[in-house]
Amino acid sequence: NMTIINRKKKFIFLKPRKTAGTSIELHLLKNTELGSDLYRTSRGAKKYGLNRNYKWSVFNIFDFYFYLNLPGTIRNKMPMIRGHMPASDVKKIVKKEFWEEATIVSALRNPWDNLFSYWRWNTRVKDDRLADKQVKTPFEEWAWAAISKDEKKIKEAKAKDASNLLHKFLFIEGELVTDFCIRFENINESFKKLSELTGVEIPPLAIHEKKTPVYDYRKYYSDSLAEAVGEFFSDIINFTGYSF
Repeated sequence: NMTIINRKKKFIFLKPRKTAGTSIELHLLKNTELGSDLYRTSRGAKKYGLNRNYKWSVFNIFDFYFYLNLPGTIRNKMPMIRGHMPASDVKKIVKKEFWEEATIVSALRNPWDNLFSYWRWNTRVKDDRLADKQVKTPFEEWAWAAISKDEKKIKEAKAKDASNLLHKFLFIEGELVTDFCIRFENINESFKKLSELTGVEIPPLAIHEKKTPVYDYRKYYSDSLAEAVGEFFSDIINFTGYSF
C-alpha cells in the first residue's frame, strides 16, 4: 500500500483499492524516475527489492517538524505518508504551491468490477492472521450495504463503505482533483499517455502482481443492484464512460 510524492518531478500518485495499484506502484518505483522520491511501501515490498519504508514522514517532505528529536509517542501522532492515502489527506501535508503544480495521478477500474473485486478480497483467507476478518456475507447483501452510506448497515454486513474505493482518491468534497487516471483495463496504454504528460519514460508493464483469476462480475449483479451501483458511482462513470 503506497502513496508517492515526488518533489523534483512534481508528481503525486494516489493508490485506490483493487485497481492493480500494487503492480503500478512497484513499476513506478523500480523502473521510472517518478518513484525516486518519497513513498511508503507495503510489508511485501522487500521481496521486490524495495525497502518497506522510505522517507515516509512529513519531516522528510518539507522539514517543518523536529521529527527525529520527538519521543516515539508524539512522533507516532504526526502526519505521515500512508498506504491508500486519500487525496484530501495528501493535500493537508504538502505545501499549497506543490499541490497546485503537481501532476496528481490515481488508478481507476470499472466501478461495478471494482466493487465486486473488493468483496472477493474481503471473503478470501490467505493466512491465519486474516481468518477472523473473513467476510461471509453474500455479495448482493454486502454490496447493498457498501453503497448505503449507513454505518449500521455497513457494520452488520461486515462490508466496507464504497466511497473508500475510488471517490476519495479522485475527488475532494465533490471536486475532481486528479489530473490523470491509469486504467486497470489498459494499463500500458495509460502509461504511454502518462509518459507524455510527465515527460518521464515509463516502460510497458509485463504482468500484474496479485492478479486474481478472470471472472465475469456481471453474473453476480441483480438488475436493481447494478442500477444502484451505477448511480452511486455516477460522477465517476460520467467522466470515464464506463458501463455495466
